Amino acid sequence: MDSYLSHIGQFSVTDHLVALLVMTGLLILGWQKQQRMYAAVPEQKPRLYFAGFAYKVAFSYLFALVYFFYYGGGDTIAYFSNGLIMQRLLIDNPAGFLRLFLAPSISWEDYFTYFNSYTGYPEMSLSTKANNHMVVKASTLLNIAGLNNFFATSMVFGAIAYQFVWKFYRTFCSIAPGREKILGFVFLFFPSFVFWSSGIMKDTICVAAIAELVYVFYHGLIRRERKLRSLFSALVCTYLLFVVKPYLLLALVPGFLFWGPFTWLRSLKSPLLRFLFFPFIILVSGAGIYLFFKQGLESSSLGSTDDALRYASVVQQDLIRSDQYGDNFIDIGAFDPTISGVLSKVPIAVSVGLFMPFLWQARNPVMLMSGLENTFLLLMTLYFLFRTRIYGIFAYTFSNPVLLFCITFSLTTAFIVGLTTANFGALVRYKIPLLPFFISYFIILIDTMQKKKEEQAEPDSGNEDQLRSFKNAEKRIVARNAF
Repeated sequence: MDSYLSHIGQFSVTDHLVALLVMTGLLILGWQKQQRMYAAVPEQKPRLYFAGFAYKVAFSYLFALVYFFYYGGGDTIAYFSNGLIMQRLLIDNPAGFLRLFLAPSISWEDYFTYFNSYTGYPEMSLSTKANNHMVVKASTLLNIAGLNNFFATSMVFGAIAYQFVWKFYRTFCSIAPGREKILGFVFLFFPSFVFWSSGIMKDTICVAAIAELVYVFYHGLIRRERKLRSLFSALVCTYLLFVVKPYLLLALVPGFLFWGPFTWLRSLKSPLLRFLFFPFIILVSGAGIYLFFKQGLESSSLGSTDDALRYASVVQQDLIRSDQYGDNFIDIGAFDPTISGVLSKVPIAVSVGLFMPFLWQARNPVMLMSGLENTFLLLMTLYFLFRTRIYGIFAYTFSNPVLLFCITFSLTTAFIVGLTTANFGALVRYKIPLLPFFISYFIILIDTMQKKKEEQAEPDSGNEDQLRSFKNAEKRIVARNAF
């Protein structure tokens, strides 16, 4: 690790003053953006932009403090340190910097060729992997805005990610009008979602990329408002997800393949056409999902479906046997690396991905926060299952393409994370992309249920009006005859 952070806990007062200076600058910029935003659209309420921005920046600082002083290190510090080393390489050897910056990863040959005592030596356990090196590249650039200060750069990461999350939030406000406040809590203030997507981490980049892809898909394809700019943004975010965490892309695309075609199906006015096209939509979406998974796996390092299943089985059991986790591990049981073997683990893997760690499994304050949130998620899920029954919740879900999209992404991500993660520390980070989708699913479900009730009540109210009119007419006739 770079000497800049070699003595954990010995950060100088000057370093903290620099961090506070950058924080102040970010907050001023955030406040100015809110003023411009609401000057253009004065009727927009609630005005949550700056509150969410300040919350995000504060949590980014807290994230850096926790890793620096509580954990005493971690990947986030190594990403930052490697970024500093890349900056010094730019000064020492610009051509070498350009080569390594554009390369997918750093090889051991590069390590001995380009780095020296002046530049420092990068943490190769990270830099040899393309997904980690992508974070290092981002850190190399954003360290400049953070004045080469770990805490400040963490806040810059969080501030930039927030711009995408805000668009994410406004997208769901368009989908569920009238629910701005509760959606604001979910997207902008939900503690673990904000905390784990605020630092110099892969999770921060992935959440921002997912947020942008959802925004582009909704406004570009569903509402058809943006085209060329949306296409470029979508390509960049797709590439980032494919490099950093491809399983999130594998979880996202099936939802899109349901959302788009089912939205088109609902636009058909003829019930007969909807009935005829429904099996075709299911067939095309299913085939698209299968081909995407197949091609995605073959183009990744896993090679094939069989290799991916074998890898998941081996990794899960290897992690359980690791002594470093102590009691902080999850055991879903061994499974055969076959389709049937993996399918047998769907219920427990999804449950783990959605609802663990439980409160009694918390071993530190961070786990306790996650345990409280998971208790809320579990109680909310049970409430809606009992209220709608299983058949009812399926009927409501298939009646609304957005619900189908949200639950598809949530369950797919939960399954992948629950199947391949064996310790709580990683679990609480890996599951955060699904949190806003899963909670939004229930928020939109409430609206869908209310609309169904209103539609069912309309004929009854119409009959009552007709009966009332008939009785009034009868009274007038009787009154006329009386005279």
